[in-house]
Amino acid sequence: MKTSNKRYIVRTLVFVFSLIILGISLTYAYFTLQIEGEPTDSLIGTAKLEIESDLEGAEAINNLDLNLINATEKADKADKVEFYLKNVSTGGISAEYFVYLVDVSLTKNLYSKYFKWELVKKGTDNETVINQGTFEEQNIKRTGTKADDEDDRVSTTIEKVALNKKSETGELEGIILNNQAKDELIFRIWLENDENVDQISLTSGSFSGKLYFEAIPYKPAA
Repeated sequence: MKTSNKRYIVRTLVFVFSLIILGISLTYAYFTLQIEGEPTDSLIGTAKLEIESDLEGAEAINNLDLNLINATEKADKADKVEFYLKNVSTGGISAEYFVYLVDVSLTKNLYSKYFKWELVKKGTDNETVINQGTFEEQNIKRTGTKADDEDDRVSTTIEKVALNKKSETGELEGIILNNQAKDELIFRIWLENDENVDQISLTSGSFSGKLYFEAIPYKPAA
């Protein structure tokens, strides 16, 4: 059997901290060539990578009064976007997907270890943290040149944030979604309270961005 793979991408966008939601989904054909008997007798089969998601229709975060919360309260009080990804591909194709934050803009005062995010997968009785992180300046890369006299309330933009990237290795780690399987996901974002620190600098800030995913065909290593 001879298999030819091309890199295919499925993309969905959703505005976070915005009133407007945009979505776009692209699917492409995935071709398999199977040789049986003599080389002149061939059977060409086609299948299609297709990921179903409600991300483009998910309720956007729109909070103009973000408050400090304790770490133990994040499941109940953190702002969140809930969505699912389901592999409905034909031909039994498994998928590997990656989730990103893109088109991010935030005020300088929110480049902070107290401004946090996490991506989790919902289970029947629990949640599994896929990854989590902060918006500390060393963890994200801003676009453009930083001016020494920038005010803390000046909005800046950052490059896309790979939510699958493991902080300990810095490598992307895709999530495998078997054919017909469905993952229910939650993206949370919050300001975390520290009773021993003056956090007044976190007030009057703003943040906006989009959630985005990519998926490609997945074939286990031989």
